[in-house]
Amino acid sequence: EDDEDDEDWSPTMKNPIESCDPFAKEKKHTDYKMVTDSPFGFQPACQRIFFTYDVIWIENKDLEWVNRWDPYVSQYGYVFQNKITISECLSRVLAVAILITIVAIFRLRRKCYRYSEISKKEDEECESIFHDAEIKCDFDKNEVQFDSTHHCHPPSAPLLLAAFCGSGVQLLGTVVIVIMSFIKGYLLRNQSSLVVTTFIISYALMGGPAGYFSGRLYKSFQGNSWKKPAYLTAFGFPGIAFCIFFIVNFMLALKWGSTMVSLMDAVVLVFTFLCILTPGVFFGSWLGFKHQSIAIPDSSRLSGTQRLVLILSIFFGGLIPFLNFFWGYFFLIHDVGLRMPSAFRDIGFDKLLINFGIMLLTCVELTLPLVYFQNSYEKCWYSFNIGGASAIFFFLYSLCYLWTFSMVDFSSFLHHFLFINLTCFGIYLMTGSVGLLSSLLFHKLAHAYDMRQS
Repeated sequence: EDDEDDEDWSPTMKNPIESCDPFAKEKKHTDYKMVTDSPFGFQPACQRIFFTYDVIWIENKDLEWVNRWDPYVSQYGYVFQNKITISECLSRVLAVAILITIVAIFRLRRKCYRYSEISKKEDEECESIFHDAEIKCDFDKNEVQFDSTHHCHPPSAPLLLAAFCGSGVQLLGTVVIVIMSFIKGYLLRNQSSLVVTTFIISYALMGGPAGYFSGRLYKSFQGNSWKKPAYLTAFGFPGIAFCIFFIVNFMLALKWGSTMVSLMDAVVLVFTFLCILTPGVFFGSWLGFKHQSIAIPDSSRLSGTQRLVLILSIFFGGLIPFLNFFWGYFFLIHDVGLRMPSAFRDIGFDKLLINFGIMLLTCVELTLPLVYFQNSYEKCWYSFNIGGASAIFFFLYSLCYLWTFSMVDFSSFLHHFLFINLTCFGIYLMTGSVGLLSSLLFHKLAHAYDMRQS
């Protein structure tokens, strides 16, 4: 019977209303009066009921086509859940920081006391030996303890390390400026084009600090030219980013993608790179080379006697900051994606800044004790790699996340894969520069403490 009904049934109604009449010249939107005012009246339902509905699309001329999905981000109805998670992560990080500080103070005090006792014994022996010969022993104490003018052996590839640190400082300042703009309410999440513009301008303006750090570090590594770190900092990471950008934009142009950057915007981008970023980097490098070099003392006497395996150090130095950041950011992702812009501004990005600060502080806390046990002239590279090791786990997680996508073609996969590599390389530069600078600051403070105790 059902088969016969399916064969006999036809979606054509005998007495259709005006909006469903296939022969009507102008079809109007269906409303209740159209049914009640029909000359045929209400039609009794028999067998199946034929439903219909109309969809009216209204064009918003004030919204650009590229930003068409932004209004869907602004929604209500989600409860913030990660306050406790952030407080737990922050309390753990602060507890570890206090513990490392206490251990470092006691350890340095003990080693300084031991070396001062050795120095006193050597002074007494020297005086007893030369006393009978009536030779005055002019014993230079700095030869036994620590010569403040003595610098450690420069690391291998000092130019590359200085450029990496400068690029990391540039990215770090850019991220902080953008997040602070969200917190202050100058930017909203449904303004994607304005966010990209702010990021590019901030990155270009941070070229000065990038050149300053790279130039001063290269001088500290016994470099002899301020132009070398300037060239590598100005055209290194930005050059890689531009290559990836033009490759992806070319693939989008072949498919007429809606997110394709126009030729005029590309020209403006190149102009910003050549006329704002590059001069700032060169000026900063020249200014950094004019300043006094950073004192990098040979702190072999303040280092541990044990040596750690590099792979294990990188593994633990990268895993713990990644887990600490991901644990707080996992709940943040679900919160900020489903709230209205004002709630996202007031709740989302300040917590993101806290999570970002927790990750950097964790990198510092792990870099200092791990570098302490490495008594070699490669401490600078070691501290940079320990701090930047979290980028490895971000890269592995991004690949696992990318594997869950249903890619239509190879170009889509290449598009996401290139941006994942660029993002993880940027994380490596940021966290690595934080690890290197914190390690240099720690050795400087330890050296000053040793000189006061001697």
